[in-house]
Amino acid sequence: MNESSSPPFDPEQFARQTIFAIETGDYDDMVTEDRLTRIEEAIAAPWPRRWLLWRRLRREIRASVAGYPDDYIPRGDFRGRRQQWADEQATVAYMAQRRQHGGPGEPGHFWTAP
Repeated sequence: MNESSSPPFDPEQFARQTIFAIETGDYDDMVTEDRLTRIEEAIAAPWPRRWLLWRRLRREIRASVAGYPDDYIPRGDFRGRRQQWADEQATVAYMAQRRQHGGPGEPGHFWTAP
């Protein structure tokens, strides 16, 4: 008899992991949508406001990537630093939503069955 060393399939854990993936994916999309909307606003604005929006956006982008130590993400890796920032923003939004609605199984959580 050959027994597998892997643990048995746990449907509850699978459901929790699936819900977590869906929720965090939604927050990643929310951060991306917010960034895109701000760029569209800057493109569509009339001249004096456009200049102000682009300046503000450039300053915020530079500040968002400046705080990472060089040994964590190399200074020349703008894309890596920006992706890390976006992931952190999505995690912050996700955790705020979890605090507001409670965790799985708690009253008020939006995935709790009635």
